[in-house]
Amino acid sequence: MTAKDITLDLIIRYGFQVLGAIIILTVGILLARWIGNVSNRWLESRVKEPPMRLLMVRAIRILVILLTLLVRARKHCRRSVDHLYEALSRGRIH
Repeated sequence: MTAKDITLDLIIRYGFQVLGAIIILTVGILLARWIGNVSNRWLESRVKEPPMRLLMVRAIRILVILLTLLVRARKHCRRSVDHLYEALSRGRIH
């Protein structure tokens, strides 16, 4: 097998999974940005110190991104566990 064949095989096999991961992460980052902006506007009237408000907004954004990564990891792990269970039930793994 040549490198071109291997590359094409990997793209065919994992292309949609990579595309799905990129879409989920992009949506998560955009959602984190939007939630951060909304929380910043809400905190402007309540928290008068800008460094504290900025810290809170950044913590909220990081939390949303971490939750997005958790959703993606859970989806990937569930698929891996399903494949492992299927292989075990067929007797391919001893």
